[in-house]
Amino acid sequence: MKYIEWNKKIAEIFFNANKAGERVLLAVTRETIEDIARANNTTFADFIDAIKEGHKIKQNNQRDKICMTALDTYNTWKNQEMTYPIYIAYLALFVLAVTHGDSDDFSANDYYGRLRDLLGEENKAGQYPSFDKMRELWDDLQRWSSEKKNGEYGEFHCEIYGQHIHVGIPIYQVVLTTEDVEKNLPKIFAEIAWDCDSKPTDMEIDHVLEIYKHELSSRTTKRIGHGNSEFLTVLRQRFREVLALVAERLDIDPEELDIGNVINLNHNNGGAIRLNDHLPNGAGFATQISKVIVDLLHSLDSPAKNGFLAKLYNDKHYNACDSACNICLKTYRNINYHGLLDWRLAVALLKTFAKVNYLCGTDNDFSAPELRGWLDKAKILRDNFCRNFKEYEPQEHGELPSFQHRQRGTIYLVVHPFWKDEVQTGLLADVKSKISTSVEYVDTFNLLRRPSWVHKKD
Repeated sequence: MKYIEWNKKIAEIFFNANKAGERVLLAVTRETIEDIARANNTTFADFIDAIKEGHKIKQNNQRDKICMTALDTYNTWKNQEMTYPIYIAYLALFVLAVTHGDSDDFSANDYYGRLRDLLGEENKAGQYPSFDKMRELWDDLQRWSSEKKNGEYGEFHCEIYGQHIHVGIPIYQVVLTTEDVEKNLPKIFAEIAWDCDSKPTDMEIDHVLEIYKHELSSRTTKRIGHGNSEFLTVLRQRFREVLALVAERLDIDPEELDIGNVINLNHNNGGAIRLNDHLPNGAGFATQISKVIVDLLHSLDSPAKNGFLAKLYNDKHYNACDSACNICLKTYRNINYHGLLDWRLAVALLKTFAKVNYLCGTDNDFSAPELRGWLDKAKILRDNFCRNFKEYEPQEHGELPSFQHRQRGTIYLVVHPFWKDEVQTGLLADVKSKISTSVEYVDTFNLLRRPSWVHKKD
């Protein structure tokens, strides 16, 4: 593959819509590159060759000139409109050098030797030429992710490992393995029922790491065993970051969970939904949810700043998504249910679990996120239905949209799917009391998804 293709493939792994609002590290390892290579019928060596060839900005690809080529690429393309920064593959190379040769000691002094060996160059003493200028690229990646993209693909921050100003940034990316961040540490937190919103002390972190170090990746376990104080200091910092990430991810990726069973406990008013981790040896997400479910339900009205609910309530998503989309609920695994998904109804359903007195708009209050704009949407659905089926004409009865059968005279009130027609108080009861003819009900769920069924049912 050409350099530009490698750059795009690497960038897509670490920066994408699924990472919105999250902290992102460019944790590139040999496995990362080999996975991309296999998926594209090429090799790890092809990546190194592509890096050496570069993007041919100034044909500045002589030996010992990788950093200047990276800088030339950045300066030439920084004002161009591109989905991803053109220099990410170079930064990936610099991170890759950290773990090249199965290094376990994070020796910053030997970093440049590993980088030269990775590139197949002669080992020389001293800093790699112009490596100090790479800070400009790292800083630009932070600006691009946080300011230009506003965190929509995740946010990168220039953190430094120890006192190593130049090599400390690539080293920091892989202090923990991806397996530790995504699986091992969350599993440990679940096992010990750690309060993910807490701020653990160094002593508490060291205690947990000592007890559970063998449940981390072998690479991390070895580094803990070396007792390097610089590494342990940064490891504690990363530990706290992962803890915060897990707290945020209690809005868990749906890919991590399965619905194990749905039980009808009472034919009229009760049931149970059982969740379990998707993987047999999962990270314990279902267990963790069971311990904090009450707090999660009570957070529906005040979601975490960068959490999943905040993304749902964001005006951009709110206005673009009438029921469900790829940003919120739709995934490949639930493709058979795409036509039924509705994030507003999901939030409303959860609120019925959280609040005994949840009225879902029957008090004429539609200010909550899951109800905002419902009346306007109900009117639009009513109008579309009457336009398609001429035997009905639009009407208004109080606050609720309605329509009437031109021949039979039956009036159909458009209602929320969670309203019960037998309720004798609130908005629905007030509207019913002012209608003298027969009344039936059509909910917005069916008007949106199956208007022909509503017509046929009549």
